[in-house]
Amino acid sequence: EKCAYVTIVTNGIKKRLVQEECGVVCDPHAWHNPENALIYVDNITDVLSQVDPENMHIYRANAQKYKRKILTTHHKLKALFATIHDRYRIVLTAHEGFGYFGQAYAIKFFAPMGMSTEEEARPRDMAFLIRTVQALGVHTLFAESISNDKVVQQIAKEGNAEVGEVLYSDSLSEPQGDAPTYIAMLEHNARCVYESMVAMQGAVEN
Repeated sequence: EKCAYVTIVTNGIKKRLVQEECGVVCDPHAWHNPENALIYVDNITDVLSQVDPENMHIYRANAQKYKRKILTTHHKLKALFATIHDRYRIVLTAHEGFGYFGQAYAIKFFAPMGMSTEEEARPRDMAFLIRTVQALGVHTLFAESISNDKVVQQIAKEGNAEVGEVLYSDSLSEPQGDAPTYIAMLEHNARCVYESMVAMQGAVEN
């Protein structure tokens, strides 16, 4: 007889709370901080080991190998972003999907649509972000793979900025795409926002 097992893989992760119009909500995008991903791996390994104790050693060995890959990537990205001055660590995306990524690498993300990927941005938020883009010299704005880029396109046009490559917030890409795995997703998103900050820094300092 088949049994279904349900586990909460975010157990042990410090929640990030976000103020929305409806009140304070919990940001569900915890995996964008690689340190949280290590907790995901441990929680998944524990439940697999409980369900299939005979193969526990395989799960634990694979988990340790994967955690080393995650940590290697995390340290590489921290070193990469350390080359950017704090004042240029600013990114604008359509919706609030990269707060944990921002925590991991000390990057400030602005998102006109909040957590929603469907609702329209409020006019006052749009106006504020257009002024922010102009005042700070933000070079590139980003849409995500699951969201409508109409808002980002409008802010970029009025703020004299560009729309960059698609970021992956809530899904991976197709196998042949830019982000077919978790680590590939981290690296792709990091490269995109890093290049935008380099351009911003270069434009201001030159």
